[in-house]
Amino acid sequence: MYKHILIPTDGSELSQKAIEAGVEFARESQARVTAFTAVPEYPLPSEAELMSRRMASHGRRGLSALVHGSQTHGVLTHSTIPTLVYR
Repeated sequence: MYKHILIPTDGSELSQKAIEAGVEFARESQARVTAFTAVPEYPLPSEAELMSRRMASHGRRGLSALVHGSQTHGVLTHSTIPTLVYR
């Protein structure tokens, strides 16, 4: 079904799971893989910093969801090709 899979990540330790799942999915689909790492031009506050200011909670809610979730939502909204999201 898929011939070429793009695996974009933010370089975090957590994204390693998505990379492994994407590579395995590509292997099963006999698809090519292109990896892409994107980082913001400014440093995002850590979850601990956000928690200490009571601006976010675990599970990507509040400000953290706004910062991180909006990227995935934007891709899904504007993509003109089949797009999978590994949660």
